[in-house]
Amino acid sequence: AWMADNTTTEERTGGMAPIGAAFGLGAILGPTLAWLMSGLPLLAPLYLIAGLALVAALLAWLTLPETVPAEAAAAPRLSPTDPRLRGTLLIVLTSFTVVASIQQSVAFYVQDTAGLDAAGTASRVGQAMATLALLMFLTQGAIAALKPDPKLLIPLGATIGGAGCLVLALWPAHVGVLLAHALFGLGFGAIIPGLQGRASLAVGPDEQGATGGLVAAGMAAGYAIGPIFGTSLYTVLPVLPYLVGAVLMAGVLVATLPALVRRSADAS
Repeated sequence: AWMADNTTTEERTGGMAPIGAAFGLGAILGPTLAWLMSGLPLLAPLYLIAGLALVAALLAWLTLPETVPAEAAAAPRLSPTDPRLRGTLLIVLTSFTVVASIQQSVAFYVQDTAGLDAAGTASRVGQAMATLALLMFLTQGAIAALKPDPKLLIPLGATIGGAGCLVLALWPAHVGVLLAHALFGLGFGAIIPGLQGRASLAVGPDEQGATGGLVAAGMAAGYAIGPIFGTSLYTVLPVLPYLVGAVLMAGVLVATLPALVRRSADAS
């Protein structure tokens, strides 16, 4: 919401991208910190988390001045079924369900297809997740610099993410797993700021905070549904989470094509 208040319409998607890039960087540093603290007492990481949360709160208080006047505090409430947002929120839910289902099932997939022990599996999956986070970080850094139209980012990200699902299903070797996660980093690194920008541009200035909350809630719902969804499919057939993920990403692509066609027509 703060970023939306401090960017123009043209800058909005580019402004949202550094948030996603910081998220990707945190996804790299978080597991690294946990690994470095593995020899410490069991509760040490939890104390670190509490300390980092306090630092984040202090930084927000000291460095992010309020951008909404006090008299504008009573903003209208938004519903997830608001016609301006429901399509975007459905794409958010779908995309993050796919992400979470992959993250929760891929360790089983790698272990079963390669016949690895727990240590070997952890090593391979760790490399794959680091590849995903790094590519997501680099992608969103590029988006922050280029400031593309969110209508382009969502179908592009869905196409690349769907391709990653197919690679993971068809090529379970180590190289295939790494390539698939590189595609996930590129695809979801594009789709996240695209969705944030699309949602922000669909509402008025006094609705940015509520919109950001709904988008975050859609992401969280995907992370709640995805693990159950992905592991349930895995018990039926190991490649099924990734084939279904490819189908869902194709659905996102089809759903966003009309807006892309309208954009091309307007440009013409």
